[in-house]
Amino acid sequence: MPPRSTLSCRAVAVLAAVAALSFGIVAPAGAAPSGSAAPGTRDLGVLNEQYNLTRLRLDQATAALQVTQDRLAATRARAEGVRALVRARSASLYEGAAGGGVTAVLDTATVDDFGRRTEYVSAAAKPDRALLRNLSRTLGRLTAEQKSATEARDHLRAQAEAATAARHKLLAEAAAAAAKHQAQADGAGPVGTPRAMLVASSSTAVPPARGSGSTGGPISSPVTAPHAPGPTTPPPTTGPAPHPTPPPPSSRAATAVNYARAQLGKPYAFATAGPNTFDCSGLTMAAWRAAGVSMAHYSGSQAAAFPKVGWDQLQPGDIVVFYSDFHHVGLYIGGGMMIHAPQTGDVVKIAPAWRENFQFGVRPG
Repeated sequence: MPPRSTLSCRAVAVLAAVAALSFGIVAPAGAAPSGSAAPGTRDLGVLNEQYNLTRLRLDQATAALQVTQDRLAATRARAEGVRALVRARSASLYEGAAGGGVTAVLDTATVDDFGRRTEYVSAAAKPDRALLRNLSRTLGRLTAEQKSATEARDHLRAQAEAATAARHKLLAEAAAAAAKHQAQADGAGPVGTPRAMLVASSSTAVPPARGSGSTGGPISSPVTAPHAPGPTTPPPTTGPAPHPTPPPPSSRAATAVNYARAQLGKPYAFATAGPNTFDCSGLTMAAWRAAGVSMAHYSGSQAAAFPKVGWDQLQPGDIVVFYSDFHHVGLYIGGGMMIHAPQTGDVVKIAPAWRENFQFGVRPG
């Protein structure tokens, strides 16, 4: 992903508008400290996790709507059953009265019996009528709830579609900018520098570390091995204070780590959680799901769902959380390293867990 200078202002504006209006979630000012990912990459990372949040809320809204629809159907069935009972009692009364003919109706004993039966049926129907009134009120309330739940679901569905459209637009703008930049590089530099001079000067430059544009941010020292780079050491005053009483590591953490290792090299893909592609929170969710622990497919929820631990307390299996808006996560594997799904165009990989935007770890169990 190219840096923001190569992205059109229009694409970034579209992304910002969708994030602010559709989600009500805006990254705090200064949330990308020095050493963070390229802004365009960060925008995509934020948008991906906002989409995951919207999908989570959409699933919850759909489930709530289904509950309301089930309750509405059950109430309708119960009301119809009470109505059928009242109709049956009324029919039985009239059939009994008609069975003796006109002479029987004129007979004093029959008339007295008819009156008693009428009073009985009226008394028996009284609680049924009260129940029907209550059921009618319940039907009205549930019908209103169904309408509200349907509107909420449709609104969230539109938000998810808007986020997807904004992401596609940003990627298209970035691809067009990259193609234009490449075309310039194949000819002459932006100020007329011959291509041969550009090649000569670039051949002496130190290549950037792989993964420096990931949503987890660049590392502070060059990576010496592409699959298992050495960790960087955090300054002693950086990061949250250690948890006073951290919970013990889960016995299932090794299962989560082994699952994550088995996914190395699989592509990053927006809003996926395996088995063939992953985004950052999809990888941590799938790893711990393999260990029998459930969590939401959203980095913010994962950051809030489990006990926090400081950098010095991290144990294999902990989820490491980055950025002040918690839009990137990885799975700590020990030795200062993590496995994470960095960004579009990259793959699940091992990388240093420490970077300047590290917030804290959380410990599922």
